[in-house]
Amino acid sequence: MEVFDLIAAKGETGIKYAEILKLKSKIKQNTLKNIRDDLQRLGLVEYKSPILKINSDLLGQTHSDSEIANYLANILNEHIVIKEIYQNNKPGTMMTQHQLHKIIANLYNLSVDNRTVNHYATRMISWFYFAGLLEKGAGNNIKVPNGTSKQKGKRKNEEHQQLSLF
Repeated sequence: MEVFDLIAAKGETGIKYAEILKLKSKIKQNTLKNIRDDLQRLGLVEYKSPILKINSDLLGQTHSDSEIANYLANILNEHIVIKEIYQNNKPGTMMTQHQLHKIIANLYNLSVDNRTVNHYATRMISWFYFAGLLEKGAGNNIKVPNGTSKQKGKRKNEEHQQLSLF
């Protein structure tokens, strides 16, 4: 969320991509490109080279993580992985990481053992937790929340640090 915060702080004027590269020099250029692409796919930012700006729908709504989480929840509620999970699991239901991998593999027509499946799962789960659509269950399990998720609007989770980069 550090990169998102940089962009959001610039408001409707935005920030040059090259400026982010300078400010976040510890982040590899490919990683930063992936972050930019994810933020864009999630509808959080708009990118018109060379400027990145916060999505106009979010202007003035980024004062708290709960506002951002609510915005993301509305978008991610339509994600095919969340739809599949909700269709087959009632609130309060636990699922394993392997079950999530199987869902992703099936939806994207990949082998469960494919590295891409793990990559997708790692990136998605952080956003699903932050949006409050899933929550960390006992052990390494994933829980379909029964009401408001414990992780909604929380940036860091010991086992899902990926979100902190965004």
